[in-house]
Amino acid sequence: MRQIRFLDMVCTTSFLFISVWFGAEAQDNPPIANSTVEQVRAIAADKAKLTVAQKKLSTDLRNAIKVDAGKPLVQGVPNLLAEEILTPDEQPKGKVAVNIKGKITPEIQSFVQKQGGIITATLPDQMSAIISLSKIESIANRREVKHIDESPTPLTNANTTLLPNTEGDIAHAATTARSRFDADGSGVKVCVLSDSVDGLGQAQKDGSLGAVEVLQGQQGRGRGEGTAILEIIHRIAPGATLAFATGSAGDISMAVNIGALADAGCTIIVDDITYSNESPFQDGVIARKINDISSRGILYFSSAANSGNKLHNQSGTWEGDFRPLSAQPITIRGKTWYAHAFTPGQYKNTVTAVGPTKVAALFWNDPLSKATNEYDLYILDSAGNVVTYSDNDITGSEDPFQKAAIDVGQSILILQRPGAKARFLHLDTFRGRIEISTSGSTRGHNASGAENAFSIASISARGRTQPFVGGLGVHVDDYSSDGPRRIFFAADGSTITPSDMTQTGGRLLQKPDLTAADCVTTDVINFGSFCGTSAAAPQAAAIAALLKSKYQALSPSQIRRILSSTSLSIEAVNGWNSAAGFGIVMAEAALAAAGNVAN
Repeated sequence: MRQIRFLDMVCTTSFLFISVWFGAEAQDNPPIANSTVEQVRAIAADKAKLTVAQKKLSTDLRNAIKVDAGKPLVQGVPNLLAEEILTPDEQPKGKVAVNIKGKITPEIQSFVQKQGGIITATLPDQMSAIISLSKIESIANRREVKHIDESPTPLTNANTTLLPNTEGDIAHAATTARSRFDADGSGVKVCVLSDSVDGLGQAQKDGSLGAVEVLQGQQGRGRGEGTAILEIIHRIAPGATLAFATGSAGDISMAVNIGALADAGCTIIVDDITYSNESPFQDGVIARKINDISSRGILYFSSAANSGNKLHNQSGTWEGDFRPLSAQPITIRGKTWYAHAFTPGQYKNTVTAVGPTKVAALFWNDPLSKATNEYDLYILDSAGNVVTYSDNDITGSEDPFQKAAIDVGQSILILQRPGAKARFLHLDTFRGRIEISTSGSTRGHNASGAENAFSIASISARGRTQPFVGGLGVHVDDYSSDGPRRIFFAADGSTITPSDMTQTGGRLLQKPDLTAADCVTTDVINFGSFCGTSAAAPQAAAIAALLKSKYQALSPSQIRRILSSTSLSIEAVNGWNSAAGFGIVMAEAALAAAGNVAN
């Protein structure tokens, strides 16, 4: 029986995307193996047999249904492994969390419930639900349904150790700022989205936190990272009112909770969540909600993520224009497919390290829910055998997205299907590392282009007894995600540059915006030393709370200018750079500048 495994320097645009192409394509090194081509043909033949309902399912769901029913995966692909589909907590085996996209009517909701499904969040065009694998195809048969995929797994952007560290309060000169300007966050409501507030009661008993409003039923489940974030905010802005809602119950649920926090009177919201399906090129469900609340004057701070940066040779990202390996096209059923060349002649990108999810995702710049060009993702072992793959059917109703499991030593192959136009690609390994990489890691709502949204990089405060200083020799964390971010679609889905969908098109966002401290002490179990951009985002949010507390008449745009202009330049002499944004945000300097603006 076949084994089934379940896997638990300022950058210019041309620098980002490996735009120097060396004219004629170099000789393939090595050429695509015949066995690889034959296995891709077998997978394509299997896909050609799909029913209308099966074509609406993501590859991982289709294969999970096969495994659940005791059926083989794909004949002729002997090393193929099924990807893990996690059973949600407290649910029986065989239940999975899915996102259902289409027209979400009362009728389709009732149908899902009659199939034994538990609906967890709804929006007009999508909903999340927990359902048995055996019932998914019947739901996909409904005309309202356009696509069903596994609900994305959230990643919080924390790295934790057990070593003592100096507080970000000192590193950001917030201690002196509060005293000098008599500002403590009073009158400002700061709200947090993270995994959970586990340990909140103990933190309040110990005096690390005061009152925290937790939205009903939204306390979350996890390690209490939300409690640690609340503690960071409370240390810098002890007078601020605090509230919490989980962000880890799914991307749809997180979007709903952002709106709920805004409705609850939050003037500053901060999160540390990243979802694997968030597009680099267009606002998804979370980023659209951030746009909505930004228009109401609410400030939104998000961690840039912990996927690494190219400046410090720790990138797990490749993005740039599709380049066909024209010297070796693949013929399948009489039509021509092309492999993508990451560099001239090189179609394989080897995985040198994996992140916690052991996943690679491919995005291309087609519109969300309207993709018409298909690129498929194949993961190869050292012998060229396909071990995992993603070939979601792209017919005009789906997202431009493929996702497959990866492991160290395996290689990533991207194939352009016949008829697909050349598009701008983004490959993400979620804290993994790849042999051929670029900058441009931060994406989705973590790099939101909303007017009042901030993307925060991280810099260690470990061992600091004095405030941060700037300079060329001061560096962000190696794992802090870099930018910039190039988007091709406006918030309403319209194309920004219809005539240019290449590396020179779209809109370039200077993300991340700012840098703040991580590796700071908290009293929360598991977060004795709290590292990662998860710890950095609340530092910046709390400093913004000090500004709003002292100078209530400041507009969001004025707060942005003040935070940016008073930040300490690092990595580059002055101005924005791809790893640190405008530099380290500093409380005392910001409050001093705010006083000049307010007066």
